[in-house]
Amino acid sequence: VNSELPSIIIHGDQDDLVPYQVSASAASEKPNCDLVTLQNTGHGLNSAEEDIPDQAKKTEAIEATINWLEDTY
Repeated sequence: VNSELPSIIIHGDQDDLVPYQVSASAASEKPNCDLVTLQNTGHGLNSAEEDIPDQAKKTEAIEATINWLEDTY
């Protein structure tokens, strides 16, 4: 795997399964890697308040990905 390729990590700041710091560290160690933080978002794009999928969080992640692709490529 070419670690020089641009990449994006999207992580919820309230993820209780994978600590946010794991993604923050990975993004800081990899060249050309952007970290997008979804506020009040748990693992699996769930709302931090409820452990159910949140359509608004999914939309936010999709929009972040599209914006990143447009900016990067």
